[in-house]
Amino acid sequence: MISDVIKDLCQNIIHVYSLNNKNVYYNGDFIPIEYKHKYSSSLNNSIRLKNNDDIIPIKDMIVNYRCPTCKNESEILLKRFLGKLTSKCPKCKENDIIKRNRQSNFIKTSFSEFGKVKPKESDIVLKFKDIGVIDLIKKSDTEFELESDVFKTNYFINNPTTDEFNKIKNKIKIDGIDILKSTYYPHVKTTHSHKYSPKILDEFNKLHLLNNVKYKCDSCNSEFTGRNLKEKSNQYKVLCKDCYLCNRTFKVRYINNIKGIGIRYQSKPELDLINYCNINSILISNGPTIQYIFKGKSHKYIIDFKVKDILIEVKEDHIWHRNELESGKWEAKEKAAIDYCKLNKMEYRLVMKSDITKLKNFIARYNYI
Repeated sequence: MISDVIKDLCQNIIHVYSLNNKNVYYNGDFIPIEYKHKYSSSLNNSIRLKNNDDIIPIKDMIVNYRCPTCKNESEILLKRFLGKLTSKCPKCKENDIIKRNRQSNFIKTSFSEFGKVKPKESDIVLKFKDIGVIDLIKKSDTEFELESDVFKTNYFINNPTTDEFNKIKNKIKIDGIDILKSTYYPHVKTTHSHKYSPKILDEFNKLHLLNNVKYKCDSCNSEFTGRNLKEKSNQYKVLCKDCYLCNRTFKVRYINNIKGIGIRYQSKPELDLINYCNINSILISNGPTIQYIFKGKSHKYIIDFKVKDILIEVKEDHIWHRNELESGKWEAKEKAAIDYCKLNKMEYRLVMKSDITKLKNFIARYNYI
C-alpha cells in the first residue's frame, strides 16, 4: 500500500542518480508503484520508483528532491526515501520548534537528576522488561490473532503448531528442562525481526527458546541433536542420520518378540530368524550399537540381533556389503564387534543368508530352546 506521503514526495523529485553517476534519471514523471520481480521468492510486493518505462533500481541510488514543507532541496537514499513516514526533510526536523523544546527539556531534566544526559531506553525494551510472563503470552496470542492469514501461514511453515509439537514431545530433550512438565507456546513475541518465536514455559514459570534440542531415535534409541523441529514434527518416525540412511535405502520393518518388544528387520532371512525364535519361545532382541573407527573417523555399527550371549549379524551378498569388504570398512566393524564381545564375554556370529538353517541348528544344539 503506497501512502499519500510517498505520492506527495514523488511529485517533488528533481532527479535520481547512482553513487557512481552511471545512472541518472531526469525527465518524465516519477511514480511510486507496487512491484514484484518475476524471480522473487517474496510473497509481498515492494514499493519501487518508476521513471517513464524504467523501474529504478534500489541499490546505491540517491534521490534529489524539493521538500514540500520548506521548499529546500534535500538528498536521501532511494530506499529510505520510499520508506519515509513524513514529508518533512532533515532541515525541517531541525527547525521543528516543538521537537527542539522537547529535547531541551529532556537534557535539562537529565542533568538536574543524574548530572549527565542519560540515554533513552527504547520503548520495546521497556515493554518487555516490565511485562510478566503470563501477560506476555496473552499479549502474544492477542497480537498474533490480528496478523494476516498470509503471515500466519508463512509462520507455521517454519515453526510447529501445538499439535505438531505434542506429537514429538516425548521424543525430545533439552538440558535443564523437564519437557513433560512444560507447556509449549508456538508464538511468543520477541524483539527481533521475526516478531514471534516458539518457546517452552517450564515448571518454574520461565520461558525458554527451543535451543540445543536432542532427539531420541525411534529405531536405535540413541540420542542425537538436530535443528529443524518443524521437519521432525512432520516425520512419521524420528530417526538419527544412520537409521535414516538405512531406512531410506532398505525398508526397516518391526515385529514383536515373545515379550512384545519391537524387533527391527530388513530382509526375509532376518524375519525368518525372528519367527523361528518366537515359535520356539526364544528371546531375541535388537543388537547393541557399538562405536568403531574407520579412516580416522568414528562410526556406529548397529548389530542386528542378540540371543542370550550371542550377537548375530545377518548378511546377504549385496553390493553394499561387497563395497564394505573392498574398502576395509567391514573389517573395522567386525573387529569392533569381536572386541566388544570379548569385553562382555559374548560371542559374535556373522551369518550369511544361506547359513540361517545352520544357525537354527546351532541354537537348538546348545540348548537355547
